[in-house]
Amino acid sequence: MAKILLAGESWISTTTEYKGYDSFTSTKLEIGCEALLMALQGLGHEVTHLRAHDVPEHFPWTKEELDQYDVILLSDYWFKFFCAL
Repeated sequence: MAKILLAGESWISTTTEYKGYDSFTSTKLEIGCEALLMALQGLGHEVTHLRAHDVPEHFPWTKEELDQYDVILLSDYWFKFFCAL
């Protein structure tokens, strides 16, 4: 089976709720690819999910690092980032 890197498909959501004069803000990490990750793993693939906020620091930028993977999937956000380079 394939060794797959999925870069992105996560984001931070912030919500503010108002009750009278009070407001309550909460923040959470959202993962938008859970079904895809489970499906790929269920087919026997080895999948590494690199969350969007970790991509700039931990993405495998060198050829040697990239060669560790058979498939690299980029979310649309990171596709736009790489096109801008």
